This record gives sequence, structure tokens and C-alpha cells, in this order.
Amino acid sequence: MGKVRGEFLGLYPNFLHQGLHSRPRQGGSVYADDPGFALHNDTSAEVAAYWAQYTTYSDLAAFATPLKYAAWRHIPTTYLLCELDKCILPHVQEGMVSSTEGAVKTIRLRSGHMPMLSMPEKFVDLLRGGAGEAV
Repeated sequence: MGKVRGEFLGLYPNFLHQGLHSRPRQGGSVYADDPGFALHNDTSAEVAAYWAQYTTYSDLAAFATPLKYAAWRHIPTTYLLCELDKCILPHVQEGMVSSTEGAVKTIRLRSGHMPMLSMPEKFVDLLRGGAGEAV
């Protein structure tokens, strides 16, 4: 508990910038230069272009603020590790999960950052299975 999420992210991949001047919030924001590549690299070009227009930013405070409560310590938790993710690289995801010392179950999926868009049926099946439903 008390860890800062940014500790797990290390250096941001090259396509992310700290837009310190772009938002009035202290600490700035992080955004993708090319959301189609960063977030939708395993979808069609049409799907990537459509959803990229709705991509905004993430506030750096989300990564820099220490956690006050780690729900995974008390609630059964499953992490979907996206193996083709260009936003949160797989080795970074693995580091985040390993920090839970085995408390979080991991399911690996050959998808980019947004499997709910690139493989919605598989994503829904994983959610339902994780909730205990036979799928």
C-alpha cells in the first residue's frame, strides 16, 4: 500500500509526453502523440481512427499520488495483461502484478491496450469468467 503507481511505469514510452503546459492542474498530464498506435494498435485502421479522436489525457497525479487503499489485498482481483500493449508495456504490467506478491490472478491476452474494442467477445467472456460465470 502507499506505493506510487508511477514507480511501476518507469520511463514512459517515447510516444508519451508530459504535457506540463497543457493543463492547469499541478503536475500536468500525459497524452499519446499517436493514440492509434499507442492504444489501438491491434484494431483496424478505421476503428483506431474513430476512437483516437476521443482520446484525451491522463493526469500525472494519477501516477504520482500514493495509494491510500489497495483493494486487491481484500477483494479477489484478476489483472488482464495485454501482451501487445504499446501504452503500458507488458514488462511494466508484469512488474505491477508481481508487486502484489501473488495476490492478483493474471490472465494474458494477445491484445493491445483496448481489448474491449479489438476483441470484444473474448473480453466479455474473460470478464464473465472472472466473475465466476461458466462461459
